[in-house]
Amino acid sequence: MEITMSKTAAKALIEKVGEHSKIAIALIDDSDPFLREKSACAKGSFFQIIPFVNEFGQYITRIDHPVLEIYTSKLEQFYLGRQLSMEYNQQLDSFTLENEITVLDRNIKLSHCFFS
Repeated sequence: MEITMSKTAAKALIEKVGEHSKIAIALIDDSDPFLREKSACAKGSFFQIIPFVNEFGQYITRIDHPVLEIYTSKLEQFYLGRQLSMEYNQQLDSFTLENEITVLDRNIKLSHCFFS
């Protein structure tokens, strides 16, 4: 599983979470108490991006990227597919997440809180 990301998308994420942070791509699921405790740096209609430093529960499936450490869970991997692509729209301050078949989330909005 791998993700291709535009330079602007990678830069926006690095500025938001820091160079040494890890991020998880997770479904928005209020029934998971583990996710409710975490603060997403970006939320869309279906997916969210959550920064973390230490282990993050079931989010241990690595999504290959040359610069960022990105993880997901086995459940999300089923929905995400094998080849992901992420773009960043500076005007909307949001990401678009696609897989090899379709657009998964058109508006993963970057929040204005900072993670350290």
